[in-house]
Amino acid sequence: MEILKKGDKMYLRGSMSISHGSDDVAGGLATIKKIKIDKDLGADHFNGIFVEFEEVPGHSYNYKSLMEQQDKLAKEYEGKFAHPDPDIDTPWIQDGDWVNGSVYRGPDIW
Repeated sequence: MEILKKGDKMYLRGSMSISHGSDDVAGGLATIKKIKIDKDLGADHFNGIFVEFEEVPGHSYNYKSLMEQQDKLAKEYEGKFAHPDPDIDTPWIQDGDWVNGSVYRGPDIW
């Protein structure tokens, strides 16, 4: 299996999170920043290689999973570039919210 290198491009899938929308990512083409091969698992193991991208700092992706999806992702995200797409994170319930027929008083509930 050929392993791409820093500076090469791959397609990322978009992702959204209900509980921490600040981590949402819009899918598209992205530039490889770092490739990490796990020394214990090795490159042949499905979870042995993870990759990080310039466009979405703080996230890492399973390399083999992305490689298997490149044709599909290229069609889905043609002409688009990956980038952070954050929502504002707010608590689920805050002091003063109307909950179950009464006003909630207490610490924020995440």
